[in-house]
Amino acid sequence: MVNTGRENQEVMKRFFSGEMSEEERLKLLDHPGTVELLCKPRAITINSSDSKDTSTNIEKTTIEKFEDLIKQGEINFAIDLIKGLGEDIPDYERFLEGGRIDHSGRPWPSTFCTSIKEASGWDWEERDVKLYEMFGKLVENCPQNVSRDLSLVGSPSTLNLSENGAEGYYSAISSFPLLRELTIKESLENLSSKCPNLEYIDFRRVGGSIDLSMLEGCQKLSQVNFMHTSLKNLSGLPNLQSLKRVDLRRCWYLEELETMPASYSLEILDLHDCRKLTTLGDLSRFPSLSKLNLLGCQDLELPKNIEDLNITDLILPSDLEEK
Repeated sequence: MVNTGRENQEVMKRFFSGEMSEEERLKLLDHPGTVELLCKPRAITINSSDSKDTSTNIEKTTIEKFEDLIKQGEINFAIDLIKGLGEDIPDYERFLEGGRIDHSGRPWPSTFCTSIKEASGWDWEERDVKLYEMFGKLVENCPQNVSRDLSLVGSPSTLNLSENGAEGYYSAISSFPLLRELTIKESLENLSSKCPNLEYIDFRRVGGSIDLSMLEGCQKLSQVNFMHTSLKNLSGLPNLQSLKRVDLRRCWYLEELETMPASYSLEILDLHDCRKLTTLGDLSRFPSLSKLNLLGCQDLELPKNIEDLNITDLILPSDLEEK
């Protein structure tokens, strides 16, 4: 039987509503035209009543069928099918075996995801991102009753995305409501909405330029670590009402700080060994500043009134010798 476009829609409606039997679903996964049915609606034959065809369709396990789809590059389509099957997928835990988030917050993709990466023909530059993205989507869509590592249940409090491609995990998860500490290697989108309780962010692994606007709206953010980054200034830093500490140690390209926005909450500013830094601007724009480290800032022109400011822990460029 050849289905019309309208019948195709009815087939997929039955599939995602859970009205199809397991046998019919497996047959749909096996059919060579299934991918095109969703991406480019067209006629397709589904003979669910043919017993001979049925024996062929169920020859592979459901997990193996998903493996085939993903290896063909149809990650999003496979995830859509996973959403449709939900708790009906037998052995869903096999998708996540070996996967976890370790004590430092690093995601470790599951054995299933790693095997897909090795067997796929993914572009070398994208394969790591796709690996983490696939793992994240499998975690995101995991039914509640499926056994998995406890670190994958709920939201982590710490997340370390310093591995190549790990930003794919972040993009695959809809939100991290309990996340407090985040380490990144690449710029991320929707940070304030996905991580509403973020308090600390570490940019030290970022090798290129940093888009400071990504911090817009992170109103619980209290500590930012820019150590060793290539920042030249902080002119793009948004107004962060809870910001208390900014670490700029050994930012060897940092030239000036006078374009850094005023902050009434900032308490600690560490500029140790910022060798190209020449100006600070008016420090009175940081009325809560209690610690300022300028050690090693050899080209810095100090404000004339710096010692008159109420900075209880002030380290000047020549105060101590480098140990």
